[in-house]
Amino acid sequence: MQNKLSSSSAEEIASSIDIVWEILLRLPLISLLQLKCVSKQWLTLISDQKFRESHSLHRHQHYPTSLIFSECGQSHILSFTATAQTLRVFNLDFLDESKVTVIRSCNGLLLCRSTSAYVISCTPKWSNASAYFICNPITGDFTTFNLLSHPCWNKKIELYLVFDPSISPHCKVISVAPSEELDSQFDWVFNVYSFKTSSWIRPGVFLSTPFELDAANGIYCNRGIHWCCTAEFSVYFDVDTQCVKNYPMPLSDLEWERRSIACFGESGGRLHLMLTISMQTHKYDLFEMKEDYSGWSLRHCVELNQVELPLTWNFFYIVRTAKAKEDKSMLVFIVGREAAISYDPVDQTSRKLCEFEKGMRYTNTNTSFVLGGIFQYFESKALVETCTDAMH
Repeated sequence: MQNKLSSSSAEEIASSIDIVWEILLRLPLISLLQLKCVSKQWLTLISDQKFRESHSLHRHQHYPTSLIFSECGQSHILSFTATAQTLRVFNLDFLDESKVTVIRSCNGLLLCRSTSAYVISCTPKWSNASAYFICNPITGDFTTFNLLSHPCWNKKIELYLVFDPSISPHCKVISVAPSEELDSQFDWVFNVYSFKTSSWIRPGVFLSTPFELDAANGIYCNRGIHWCCTAEFSVYFDVDTQCVKNYPMPLSDLEWERRSIACFGESGGRLHLMLTISMQTHKYDLFEMKEDYSGWSLRHCVELNQVELPLTWNFFYIVRTAKAKEDKSMLVFIVGREAAISYDPVDQTSRKLCEFEKGMRYTNTNTSFVLGGIFQYFESKALVETCTDAMH
């Protein structure tokens, strides 16, 4: 009798869309994808646009679980939360493009570029002919666009992916290029791509910065594209107000004469900055931006004297881990030509994560402290086709 009642209750729950909705909403993404096979009703529900948007918001991850390595048309993924770290091929075959390189990652969505035309380019015009994709590797959703109609077609254009599922289910692409009208190294134009008209919105937003900046080295965080400089203040572009704003740096102009920037990045919704103390002794200060942008907090003194570093290493990558809610832990990734290791500044331990095979080169080719080719990755069921045109 009890079994019959239990069976009846289970059937009632399974037949109630509202109850199933609430249950599925709380499941991790991998489990959700597996449950598509249970019934046509569940497949329809899990594939529903409103459900996917709700799941993306409800299960939004603030802390990454993996790193993507992407350079010159080849991509690999490394899970640093798994017991055994394995560097495996990151499959982007669903884009139907032979060579694709990831250039931005934002809360589960990726901005990718077709590499076939880009790698042989010698001028901005030729490289701007590449096809671009916004995609979700988990669901296989993607949309495409290009720079052919961009008003700064003959200039070097940098792209940024903006996606905040806790604020909106919509994503957008913002471009930064030297201004043609103002003709100054301190003047820039910001444009948004319109997915409705398949073109770039004109005239764009023309803004000036107090110093020359490298448009490629911005970091997106908290609705702003941030740049970093060795001065008392640096700048960021506020996506919502469409203006350039100042934010403080941790050192004064005089103090910068004895220090340099080793790493500038974002993780867990906070900006991070690692400064050299002494290159000879491998000592660094690791700062984190305060939530109200009033200044920086010194989080750790990173000492790598006792760490077995890769033979030729040249940059860092900082990530706040999932346990950051409890002890605000960070991991410092040290990447070289042969291998990548992680370092925990709390207990001062390190471990080798992976070795790169011959031909795999995920290293900075310039002296920038903003790392290209390595990205944080968040699993998400976020839609791609809901991109919006509005700047805010």
